[in-house]
Amino acid sequence: MASIDVIGAEVFLEGHTALAGLSLNIADGEAVAILGPSGCGKTTLLRAIAGLQPLHGGSIAYDGVDVTQTEPAERGVGMVFQNYALYPHMQSQGILGFYYKLRGLDAEVGDRVQGVCDVMGADFGALLKRKPGELSGGQQQRVAIGRCIIREPRVFLFDEPLSNLDARLRAQTRVEIKRLLRRFGVTAVYVSHDQIEATAIGDRIAIMRDGKIEQIGRYRDLHAHPLNTFVATFLGTPPMSLIRGVIEDGFIRLTGPGSEPDPTAPAPIEDEPWREAGRTSAPAGIVRIPMGVRPELQVGTGIILGWRPEAVRLMPAGDGTVQAWVVATEPVVADRQILVTCALAMTNEIGSDVSVIVRARAPATAELNRDDRVHLGFDPDEAHVFDSDGTRRTAVVYSTG
Repeated sequence: MASIDVIGAEVFLEGHTALAGLSLNIADGEAVAILGPSGCGKTTLLRAIAGLQPLHGGSIAYDGVDVTQTEPAERGVGMVFQNYALYPHMQSQGILGFYYKLRGLDAEVGDRVQGVCDVMGADFGALLKRKPGELSGGQQQRVAIGRCIIREPRVFLFDEPLSNLDARLRAQTRVEIKRLLRRFGVTAVYVSHDQIEATAIGDRIAIMRDGKIEQIGRYRDLHAHPLNTFVATFLGTPPMSLIRGVIEDGFIRLTGPGSEPDPTAPAPIEDEPWREAGRTSAPAGIVRIPMGVRPELQVGTGIILGWRPEAVRLMPAGDGTVQAWVVATEPVVADRQILVTCALAMTNEIGSDVSVIVRARAPATAELNRDDRVHLGFDPDEAHVFDSDGTRRTAVVYSTG
């Protein structure tokens, strides 16, 4: 096994910066999941670690030994691709043993294949006489993983290996992958855009954006203490609700959406359903919530507040609540709750009407319909505070009453 050190890695592809001075340390035997939006550089990073993508700057080391110029075949890497990359004319047994046949070690193939069958489970042997075209997606994935195991690699690299599987097979296969990694203690890098996969497989999760790692750590730490609004909204299902605000004496005036675009945000106020004929007009105006901040944030300072859905409650109208309208509801069966997506109407700093999307939790017994008027209460102890540029503040907001 091997530790991996990526030091200042730079990759430029057709005028685009794929990796921008990225650095990452992965301990021996650790599994790190790389999570980020499409085009952020996840696969480029994986290919660079494998040696398939040359670096234009920086270096990569295994166990402290620079392998930047080492050929991929000499790095001891096992890689599972998104499209499996199985030889269509070979039976699974031939695919597994091909690595050793190329090196003239035919006598070892039988024992090696049997060892993989012991690891992958008794039913794996039934796949050995079948070609990839005769296997389901999940079975092809198991063969691809078995092909990596038989090589006894120093490093396992996974490039979104479960994206072609249905939900049931994804759940089954990610458990199998985690079991194998635990059993062998193999250093692993797992690239995904799926938070569930990243959380299930990675000991740590690295959040990438624009060729850089924004934050790395355990899931619960990233979820509870995001370093910026990008991490805050990217990690978590549903994402954190962000609202811009201005500090006033004993209050925070809400002024509009946060810094990260939300694709589920409602349309402008004038186009909202509650503006239609026969309905009550949405009273956009000054919206304040009774909250204070530590003294280092002065009155008039612009900030961004963030709340997870569990920190927002539907409450009776009263002091400290904010009026909103229901946009959609979704059942959260496991928690016996419903997730309520609401729209808040308010006036921004320049006097224009704007709307902000906020998600809240409610009991499963709550009867709510689209366009219902509700009142939201925000838990000050669960608020996340960011500067106006989206970076996290250590200042803590608190209730003023």
